[in-house]
Amino acid sequence: MVNQSLNKIMNQMASHPPKGGLAFERRQSLRALSELDAFILLDDTLDSLNKQYLDAKVQRKELVALYGDDDAMASVAIDMEDSAWCAMQTRYIELRAERKIMAQAQAMMRRRERDMQEQETRILHRDKEKQARDLVNYLRILKVVKEKNRTPKVLELFAVLFFLDVDIFGNNVHKTSYDFQAMA
Repeated sequence: MVNQSLNKIMNQMASHPPKGGLAFERRQSLRALSELDAFILLDDTLDSLNKQYLDAKVQRKELVALYGDDDAMASVAIDMEDSAWCAMQTRYIELRAERKIMAQAQAMMRRRERDMQEQETRILHRDKEKQARDLVNYLRILKVVKEKNRTPKVLELFAVLFFLDVDIFGNNVHKTSYDFQAMA
């Protein structure tokens, strides 16, 4: 039973050797901080205007999906979304003109980029360590399976001697001679 389970695991591992880590998938979730994102984090007014714009956008999509573009309520929702977008963009332009806030936003963006690189390095390091551990475990299992499935050399020698009917103890009880020409 244990041998069968071990053989099953071994066969699965042989057909699917250890692969790379999940670093690529994790990197997909990391995102750089845009200038607008940085300003939103720095300015409460822009943050509020951004939320109003996003809410108006969701409402517009819902109304258009329910009633179509030609509906009066959908038209009002489209206008509200445009208005919220313009208010947000106006505040964004005002903030870009202020050197102090612009410097803070750029510093925040650089810090985020550096943090992302450090996080990516940590993730890659962890993934490489996991790959190494997986490979060592894979090799250990291979070794155990080979040991379990290997016939000891001594038994192989006895099998050959038995097949040839050789008396290893020197008793000479009987010797069979094979006449290979007569067999053919």
